[in-house]
Amino acid sequence: MALTQVNLGMLDDTGRLGLGTSPPTSSHRIALDNDSNYGGIEFKQSGARVGQIIQDGVGNLFVDANSNNAGGSLQLRNNYSTSLKIDSAGRVTTPNQPSFHAYSNANLNHGTTDTKYVWNLTRHNIGSHYDTSNGRFTAPIDGRYYFNVSALQNVGPTSYYTRVWLYKNGSVFLDGLNTQALQSGYGRLDIDAVVEASAGDYFETYFVSNNGSAFVYATYSWFSGHLLG
Repeated sequence: MALTQVNLGMLDDTGRLGLGTSPPTSSHRIALDNDSNYGGIEFKQSGARVGQIIQDGVGNLFVDANSNNAGGSLQLRNNYSTSLKIDSAGRVTTPNQPSFHAYSNANLNHGTTDTKYVWNLTRHNIGSHYDTSNGRFTAPIDGRYYFNVSALQNVGPTSYYTRVWLYKNGSVFLDGLNTQALQSGYGRLDIDAVVEASAGDYFETYFVSNNGSAFVYATYSWFSGHLLG
């Protein structure tokens, strides 16, 4: 195998480059060796360092953006779109992470029959995975999702409890039960849960009371969720 010396490095005829060492023999394309801690790669613009990738000699790898300047950020991009950003203060944002907050402009009237609440408006709907036409959130990928349902209900004179159900793929998955005696009164129902879901699983909310009429106050109720990872 032919080797060519390139500025203290070795380049073989398959395009593998070794800097301060022999070219890698594995699937790696570039090998970098340093005889002291904190060896790595420095990036410059017009002679000034704008970033670096270094190792500390004990297994830690550091990626620094704007290491000689304030205000820079470290970003991971996919197809030129930022998927993860760490700003100069260390704050992490994931602008494309699926998330939604749905609500409605109409109360839901229901009784002893399970009734789906189609939350027909959203305050945010990142990825458009919540459908305002049918009240469904559909998981875009496998993962763990956090869901919150919070509803203020008013019940009829013969109702004793109400409940909210989180449906998964058309069946009851989680049950939020208000066991207080709510005859002619108000009560709040909540579900807070971390749920394992596969891509394509869909989630909806249903309401029911054990007796008499009831309705959900749209002004004080919502359905929200987001992908944890």
